[in-house]
Amino acid sequence: MDYRLLKGLMLISMAAAIAGCALEPSQRAQRVLPAYPEMVSDCAFIGGVTGNAPALALPIGEQYAKYQALDEAAALGATHIVWADTSGGLFPGFIPGFQPVAQGRAYYCDPDRALPNSYRYIDQYLRLHRYPYDGDRD
Repeated sequence: MDYRLLKGLMLISMAAAIAGCALEPSQRAQRVLPAYPEMVSDCAFIGGVTGNAPALALPIGEQYAKYQALDEAAALGATHIVWADTSGGLFPGFIPGFQPVAQGRAYYCDPDRALPNSYRYIDQYLRLHRYPYDGDRD
């Protein structure tokens, strides 16, 4: 049997398996909720966050960058994030400096403070349906 052919098939199957892998955000990143600017108008701005994906993470690079930004926002103590820019790059992975990037603004919203009715329902829906929680619910 031709070992080069076998080696090539092995590499192709490994690349397909890696490309099909699903990403999961970290436990703390799951608690940061995406929001519109109007939803966080009464919240405290914490800071800007940025997530970068490896240049070779082509099929899942943008999602990886978002999860990295969510994790950074959670480390700052944010409860909500407003996405400023998410891009997959011009030619992600092929040209250096063009890897997928996700940028957002992190906010802390006091859970004891009442949200306007129209936003309260959106916030409750996002908290219940954003991701399954492994630990305690907020």
